[in-house]
Amino acid sequence: MKKTSLIAVLTVVFLGLLYTTSFAMSFNPVNDLSGWGEDTWTPNNPVKITHTGSSVSFVADGTSGEAWGNVFKTLPGSIGITAEVSVSAVRGTGNIGIRKYIATTDSGTSLMAEMLLLERWSGDEIRIIVYDLVERDSSGHTIRQLGGGVFGDLTPGTVEWNVGDDVFLGVALVGNEVWFYTPGYDTLLKIQILIPFTPSDGEISILGWSPTGSANHIEGTVKNVNIIYP
Repeated sequence: MKKTSLIAVLTVVFLGLLYTTSFAMSFNPVNDLSGWGEDTWTPNNPVKITHTGSSVSFVADGTSGEAWGNVFKTLPGSIGITAEVSVSAVRGTGNIGIRKYIATTDSGTSLMAEMLLLERWSGDEIRIIVYDLVERDSSGHTIRQLGGGVFGDLTPGTVEWNVGDDVFLGVALVGNEVWFYTPGYDTLLKIQILIPFTPSDGEISILGWSPTGSANHIEGTVKNVNIIYP
């Protein structure tokens, strides 16, 4: 099967899972990411970001300090994102992935969901797929984690993805639940939101990160992005 066909199939699978609810959903492909904003939280050590049509590549290196950068856009009415994420080179610790600000709480904070390909090195290499739902203040600082975990496990030596793999990731707000999906695990992970909230047109972003340290470096690409709408 051609790779483009495989991604189409995975998108249809996730769409089918969403259709099992009473909420109608649609997937809109992003054919050009060049108009998205670009930002970094580490101006002294910016991430190298390269736009190529419908894909964006990151190079994050920790030699001169923490490196974090993203491309982003606010898309009114959107409730989620799917994308194909691949890591082309990595050493030490770093991640590349997707995130969506999905809701605003009654207290004025924001709820942000993300999925990441993460490599962590602390004596033993671990390559995992992380999912998170966090609450953030108006400055973008995390107040608390409402839920999250990993696809697979944290056993030393765990490898849930390989360099060069194209990994499909999908996250969406469905009613009062946040759905996280990646193929190969025979499961769809859900986090139910129990605090009062209002769905928001919050920012969608694609990001790369590496912590401080000359041993830390990651390069990768995010492509075949689809925005989910109700």
